[in-house]
Amino acid sequence: GWDDAMGTDGGGNLDADPDLRDAAGGDLRLGKLSPAIDAGDNAAVPVAVTTDRDGSPRFVDWPLVTDTGSGAPPIVDMGAYENGYTQVTLAKAVSPTVLSPGDAITLTLGISGSDALPATQVIITDTLPASVLVDEVVSQGIVITDTGALPAYEWEAQDLAPEHSSVITITGSLAAPLAAGVYTSTAHVAYNLGAGSVVTSDTVTYTVLNVAPAFTS
Repeated sequence: GWDDAMGTDGGGNLDADPDLRDAAGGDLRLGKLSPAIDAGDNAAVPVAVTTDRDGSPRFVDWPLVTDTGSGAPPIVDMGAYENGYTQVTLAKAVSPTVLSPGDAITLTLGISGSDALPATQVIITDTLPASVLVDEVVSQGIVITDTGALPAYEWEAQDLAPEHSSVITITGSLAAPLAAGVYTSTAHVAYNLGAGSVVTSDTVTYTVLNVAPAFTS
C-alpha cells in the first residue's frame, strides 16, 4: 500500500521488492526478474536521455518479464540503471603475446551463452591489424558465413541457444618487415535479444619486438 506520508500517489508506484542485485554492497542494478524492469514511464524520460548511469542503452526490452510500465515497447526500467544482462559473452585471446616480424600468430574468439533466451541475428566482427596475414579460420560449435565486408572479418552466425559454447580460431603470421610496438585487435558480437539489440566486445594486445637490421654486401 501507499504511505501518504511520502506524498501523493500519482500512480505507477510499486510496493514489491525491487530485487536489486546487491543493495547492501551498493549495487543498485536490477535483478533479472525485478518488477521494476519494463515498469517505468517512457514519457518521463527527457528526450536527450538515451543511456543510463552505466552509459548503456536506456530503453531495452527484457522478454523474461511482462511490461507493466507506460508507453510503447521497449519501456524504460525504473531506477538509474537499465537492465543490461548479457546473453552472449565474448573472450578474445592471442598467442603468443610477444612476437617478432614473420612469426606465427593465433587468435581465438570464445563465444558462450547465458541466461535462458536465444540470441538471434548474430553478427561477429573481428578487426585485425593489416599486418596479420591470415592462413585459416576454423569455427567449432558455431556456423559462420563470411559477409565479404572489408576490412575482414565479419561473419553472420547461426542463432545462439542458451548455454551454448563455441570457438573461432584464426591462424596466420605477422608481416615482415614490421614496425616494433604494441598492436591491438578488437572483436565484437552484435545480436538481438527480444526486442532489443546488444553488442559485446573484447580487445587483446600483443607486442612486436624490434629486430636489428641485417646488412648484405
